[in-house]
Amino acid sequence: YMVQIGSTNGNRVLIVNASANNRTDFFYIAGGTAKTVQKSDSVVDIRTYGMTWSKADDEFKVYLDDFAPPTTLTGLGAYAGALGSTLCNIGSYNTAPTFVFGGNIYHVIVANTVATQTQAILTIAAMDNDAFTLHHGQLDTIFGVNNWAWFALGNLDDFSKNMTAAEWHLGDEKRDTFTKSWAKIELDNTDGPDAGINDFKHIINHNMVIKSVYGATTRTHFTGRVGKMEVPDDGKQTVTLHCVGRDSGLYEQYFTLPPSVDQTATTIIQSVYDRLNRRLPKLDPSICVLDDLQRGFVDQRLGDMELAPFGDTNGITVFPYVGDSWDNALGIDIIRDAANSDQGWLDTKRDGQANYSSRHTFMSGDPVADPTE
Repeated sequence: YMVQIGSTNGNRVLIVNASANNRTDFFYIAGGTAKTVQKSDSVVDIRTYGMTWSKADDEFKVYLDDFAPPTTLTGLGAYAGALGSTLCNIGSYNTAPTFVFGGNIYHVIVANTVATQTQAILTIAAMDNDAFTLHHGQLDTIFGVNNWAWFALGNLDDFSKNMTAAEWHLGDEKRDTFTKSWAKIELDNTDGPDAGINDFKHIINHNMVIKSVYGATTRTHFTGRVGKMEVPDDGKQTVTLHCVGRDSGLYEQYFTLPPSVDQTATTIIQSVYDRLNRRLPKLDPSICVLDDLQRGFVDQRLGDMELAPFGDTNGITVFPYVGDSWDNALGIDIIRDAANSDQGWLDTKRDGQANYSSRHTFMSGDPVADPTE
């Protein structure tokens, strides 16, 4: 099943991928009676599927993108049961409620007009997938609202032909570190939604790296993520990606640390890590590179998501940055405070690696000079 929502096996709504003949089957089952809507589709197409049902009116509708005529099924009998109590599976072949997520779905959308933030986060936390999107509200493409939250990139791993301009700013361009930075990338949207192309991919919160290549020299200028996407209202078929630095947008976590008297900064930082929610997501950064002829291309790479310390080098302990994701939720300010209290330094490199450096000085002692990285 791609999607299953129900209270019992006799009362449920299903979307089944019939891969043998490139067909997606929509099932509505009430009281053990079922009707099916079949939608043929190519396995390489990217579609927006939707379904709605009314328990009171015994009505079930299926949508395929915004241009497909809706199909209505009635006469199945009233839907019974408590939907929130049992079956709710996404991309799973197992109907048991304990097996919430599995399978191989590239993009998952959690769309709900009434779910609370906590419910939405719990839903996402149950997923074992790094390519999902939270969309709190109606799906615009299903309900025909021309308020595009999508951008037609074709293949996400190559949008160089769409790029028309790029600029970025580091907190201190003369140094190798920064804490506040941004980037703005303008892309041509001629083949986008307004042109009738429905090959949509959502790239909000995807990692973005800007590099330049000149001969054998490669430099990293910006590492961060796509914070928002702007589509102009003046009819121009362009889109602007607004990116923020890697250490932006981390969710705060509040907790109590043990007394830190006569404790090294290494011990304090490890205590912080031990108290954080450490679900490690997989990173698949979209790396935008400019070569010496100003041609752009994209490279897919896996981010460094290790938690363990790198080890001691000349009395300096360096801890890796865990990354920016939904529920990784590093308490970045708390770690920075702990680092500064021991005359350490927490920063983010241009290549996206954040390091904490310390001289192993006891906090009860006299302050020491700034550390040398």
